Amino acid sequence: MPRKPEKLKDRENFPFRLPGRQEFQVLELLWAHSPLTVTQVREQWPGTPRLAYTTVMTMLAQLFRKGLVDRSKRGKAYLYVSRVGREELLQAIAQKVLADFFRADPDRFQQALNGSPRPASASLEAAVDARPIVQAPAGRASRRSRPPAETPAPSPESILEDETYLL
Repeated sequence: MPRKPEKLKDRENFPFRLPGRQEFQVLELLWAHSPLTVTQVREQWPGTPRLAYTTVMTMLAQLFRKGLVDRSKRGKAYLYVSRVGREELLQAIAQKVLADFFRADPDRFQQALNGSPRPASASLEAAVDARPIVQAPAGRASRRSRPPAETPAPSPESILEDETYLL
């Protein structure tokens, strides 16, 4: 019986929970321009349209709960600063991907990076092509039945030569 993959529990192995893709973008802004308020993060957000204030506020609150940022009150606003360094976070993400998707085997990960001689998609296509074509009963189309061959459209010259079109 094959071994189950060893999954890392965020709280057991890291002092923080890992961020999502957009949360990581917020952290990149904080690493570059810390400390920032919600408004400043929103103004510096890459791309358009600009995110809603409440969306940015929610992402920063989530990052605070995950232990990735600290916040301090300044007037009515919070100032956010990253608690985790970029390299530390990237290392944690790499360890989690390795554990969750490659059974904690760096060789399997390296093989995936280098590519394998026969990608999984090619074997899937070969399996689909090897399935027999099933003919549907008369009057019904099958999902695997082949469309009828198209007859070429008549050329303008052949139409002029054919007198049946003149009637």
